[in-house]
Amino acid sequence: MSAPLANVLERDVDTEGPRGRLTVDVPESWLEAGTVLEIVVPKRLACARCDGGGCDGCGRSGAIRIDESEEARTVRITLSESARAVRLIRPLGADAGLDQLVVELRPAAVASELCRRVRGGPRGNGHGILTHARLRLLVLVAFVVAVIVALALRR
Repeated sequence: MSAPLANVLERDVDTEGPRGRLTVDVPESWLEAGTVLEIVVPKRLACARCDGGGCDGCGRSGAIRIDESEEARTVRITLSESARAVRLIRPLGADAGLDQLVVELRPAAVASELCRRVRGGPRGNGHGILTHARLRLLVLVAFVVAVIVALALRR
């Protein structure tokens, strides 16, 4: 079975402005559904349209510059399925000068310095995450306990 290549957010949005590309190394165990990654976007990104060759989108420089603080350049991504790439529309806001950001997630032994895992997937370190499966199980257990208590009180 093949893995999906990408998840596309806001499919119907077509932008004409700058499109950046960022490759981030992450451990293989981070690439499961439900994992939340926090990524600090560098101040300088390769242009996703021309791969650094120069085009109208990047002003013929081959790169996109972002003059924001580190906090303003931080994005959170929640993975669905086992995505290896995610396209984000205006990830830093409408006025940041970046209309799209393609984040490519590359399996590696160690995560890139600009990336950290905020929360693992359902099988990861998902402490405190109430998934649909856990919620159904909790409701079922509560129902069984209520039936047992009701039967015990009838006697």
